[in-house]
Amino acid sequence: LLVLISCNKANGIQNIPHPDSGPANDSPVIKIMTYNIRHGAPIHHSIYDIQLGSIAGIINQQKPDLVALQEIDIHTQRSGISLDQAKELGKLTGMNYYFSKTIDYQGGEYGVAILSRFPIRSHERYSLPMPDTSGERRSVAVVRIEMLPGVEIRFASTHLDLKFENRMAQVNELIKISKQSKYPLIVAGDLNSLPEGKEMQTLRQEFSFACISSCPLTSPSDKPAATIDYIVLNPVAAKTFKVIRYDAINNLSASDHLPLVGYLMKQ
Repeated sequence: LLVLISCNKANGIQNIPHPDSGPANDSPVIKIMTYNIRHGAPIHHSIYDIQLGSIAGIINQQKPDLVALQEIDIHTQRSGISLDQAKELGKLTGMNYYFSKTIDYQGGEYGVAILSRFPIRSHERYSLPMPDTSGERRSVAVVRIEMLPGVEIRFASTHLDLKFENRMAQVNELIKISKQSKYPLIVAGDLNSLPEGKEMQTLRQEFSFACISSCPLTSPSDKPAATIDYIVLNPVAAKTFKVIRYDAINNLSASDHLPLVGYLMKQ
């Protein structure tokens, strides 16, 4: 047991008991959030002005079941070499966490993470392709959770590159990951593309978007003008869940993005 605990911590994963949510009804709903947190620095603030408590406060106010986080610092100079942001947000929200590194940064690590109110049964990390090597390495964090007895899902957090060539390659890799999964797969994150973008049209060939049209504006947080954050469902997930609500949480300045929340009802 001690060996398993040590291995989990070494891989950036920690499990705590899932809070008792009471008996399940006939149509349970799962609440999902995706949030690019700018490593905890509010918009228009210095990158060294870290206010992680504000991010945790927003998450606690919304009470999501699963959170996809982007731009997470682990032991970096700008956020503090003693600060593991994924672990700290897990602590502040009372949620399980898993971190996936994308790059080494300032003596530490930088990447994406997941928070889960459900115990994390297992986890995987996928490195995404980068044909244009002047871009930034990206990854996908995937966790397996059981939302109800016998109902397993895969939940993923990712942050696609700013360069179009890389985003296209990364979208194709997400499609490949989906086709290899026999389970419902929900991917959430900052995809750095507008809904009409060629790469998003390619992604729609495999994934169902939680928004059909008029997707919520998520960036920048002070004057939202663009949709670049999404929640998407692979074919198995789209048959398993129905999206009943999908909103950006407005009037927040804790990051340069707004958090996006989706409510999915099991069909």
